[in-house]
Amino acid sequence: ASITHANISKSCRLALKNLLHRRISTAFVMILIALGVGMIYIVHDAEVSSRSYFTHQIEGVDMVVGAKGSPLQLLLSSVYQIDAPTGNIPLEEAYTLSQNQMIREAIPLAYGDSYRQFRIVGTDESYAKMFALSLADGVWYESPLEVVIGSKVALETGLEIGDTFEGNHGLGEATTAHNHEFHYRVVGILNTSGKAADGLILTPVQSVWEVHHQEERQNGEDHDQHHDHHEHSDADAKSEPPTYSSHLWNELTYEDIHTRELTALLVSFKNRWSVLQLPRKIQTETTMMAVLPAVEINKMFEFLGIGLQLFEMLAWLILALASATLFVFFYTLARERRNEMLLLRLMGMKRSNLSILVLLETLGVTLLGYLCGYVLGFIGWRGISMWMVGDMLNALPSRPFDSFDLAIFVSVVLMGAVGAILPARSVYYTSSAVI
Repeated sequence: ASITHANISKSCRLALKNLLHRRISTAFVMILIALGVGMIYIVHDAEVSSRSYFTHQIEGVDMVVGAKGSPLQLLLSSVYQIDAPTGNIPLEEAYTLSQNQMIREAIPLAYGDSYRQFRIVGTDESYAKMFALSLADGVWYESPLEVVIGSKVALETGLEIGDTFEGNHGLGEATTAHNHEFHYRVVGILNTSGKAADGLILTPVQSVWEVHHQEERQNGEDHDQHHDHHEHSDADAKSEPPTYSSHLWNELTYEDIHTRELTALLVSFKNRWSVLQLPRKIQTETTMMAVLPAVEINKMFEFLGIGLQLFEMLAWLILALASATLFVFFYTLARERRNEMLLLRLMGMKRSNLSILVLLETLGVTLLGYLCGYVLGFIGWRGISMWMVGDMLNALPSRPFDSFDLAIFVSVVLMGAVGAILPARSVYYTSSAVI
């Protein structure tokens, strides 16, 4: 009954004055707590948000097929567009696979060109359907050399509907300018999807074939390495431009099937049982490689999880050090303030109020440290995600406040409470000497 609202309010004001009086020591303890909490949040958010991001990107993609090489490299280059392709695959094998009864959709991908570091990807409209892409302006391409650009491409290049541009050969920074008369024309701009398509320039596969075959005819090739191509060069020079369909497989000619190449296929199955049979069959009976995105992503996070666990352990170690420092600081402070506490008792303050004063000081530092750590974790992870992806437009999503946040908050409050027990007890019994 002696602990009234007025007493608590008075204790709060006194606790604040005491903390400000020892601002350097108080700030040191707060920084330790903030660093521990901030690191825990950054590590946790890195795992949760990045796993959500990578999982979101592969929705609808049951299998990726490409040239033999690194499975992770094939997945990153074909779905996430953040690595170089493993090579090309024969269109004949890709076409045969697309007709397999286990496959619902086999989406072709053809790489080779870029524009201002943005990849020009040859594909058909099934790519847009698989990744739920929609147009913000314009229409879908209907002819070779027409392109639909992602929102990020439009933002950074300033391209608009009707603009034309010439692509560079190669991906990334190692590109060379084409020497031909072909120019891509923008006919559509995509809405922001939060997926890799935001940074892509989509065009019919026939565009990629035509541009590169024209370049081969202009530059010429070594006779020993490309004898077959020279045999048909005259016929190619006289051939009509390739036709276009919303689905590549509907418009292939016999010559296309036996002479063309693709970079990869994005495959969706008719039923989940296909995953047990088809990948192994592709590996053993073709020159191609099959990758299951979900499996590779899990492997990647198992590998990354080791490093994340080490960082999390370090964060908890820092938090434990902050807890020990908090206890030592306030226990030492309680002993140094013995005369001050006795004076407050003589002035009429009750022992319980003195203990509350110490508790408020300890919990105040703890809560301020937690708040700074929470802000540090949020800003830190947002900064890291923006740096990893490149800009705010495609920053990795932040997770909502959840049970993990509550668990960390309770843990920090308990840490502060435990650190305050002995100092508060010391003050309570020291001040009992005054009657």
